[in-house]
Amino acid sequence: MALKKSEQKMLIALGVVIAIAIPVWLSMNKKKPAIVTKTVDKIGKTVEKITGEGSDSQGEKRIIPVQRYDAWGRDPFADIRVANQRAAENARPKLKGILWMNGKPYVMIDDVVLEEGQEKKGIRIEKIDGRKVFCRKGGQSFTLQWSEPK
Repeated sequence: MALKKSEQKMLIALGVVIAIAIPVWLSMNKKKPAIVTKTVDKIGKTVEKITGEGSDSQGEKRIIPVQRYDAWGRDPFADIRVANQRAAENARPKLKGILWMNGKPYVMIDDVVLEEGQEKKGIRIEKIDGRKVFCRKGGQSFTLQWSEPK
């Protein structure tokens, strides 16, 4: 039984389609390798980003945490960082002690020992009077009161 020329052409075309379709179908079912890129962000930290569908040995998708979030060229947490920094700068200094040596008063404020008239970290000691310390910071006067530790 001999095939007609048109039947031969159809079988050849079907074979070509099958020869192309099988590798394409097999490649669609394979996991694509993960592509990990390392870059250095604006702060100087190394940032790893994963692209592709990569998987670990158990076949689960891997997630590599990115150390910095940067969307549209703006850090969404910048406002919080600035607010925290300002709060730390404006935090009231803590009086840790008042002592007298050779008839002269000294105070310990935030682990810094100062005497009347000295200035450190923007805080100037105006007067030490018993349990009170009169200070000035940035043009504003304030008083620190010594209380016994509990």
